[in-house]
Amino acid sequence: MTRAYEAIDKIRSEVTTDYAGHQPSAVELSRLRSSLHALRAAASHICDALPLSHCTPELLQAESAILLAATAEVQAFRRRHPLGRRAA
Repeated sequence: MTRAYEAIDKIRSEVTTDYAGHQPSAVELSRLRSSLHALRAAASHICDALPLSHCTPELLQAESAILLAATAEVQAFRRRHPLGRRAA
C-alpha cells in the first residue's frame, strides 16, 4: 500500500512541476499517461500480492481511493489543458 500512495504523491508533484504555466507537449502527455498507468497497475496488484484471505474490505477501499486519485489527476490535467489547445 505504501508504494501506491508514494506513487500518487510523486505523480502529483510531477504534474505540478512539469505542467504549471504552459501547454503540454506530446512528451509531457505521454509521461503523464505512463505515470498514471503505473499507478493503476500498482493499485490493481494490492490484493494480488497477498493471499485472497488477506484481501480485506479496507484494502479494496484503499485500492479504489488510489484509482479515484489517478482519475482526479487526469481530470485536473485536462482542465489545465483542454482538448483543442495545442502546445506552442
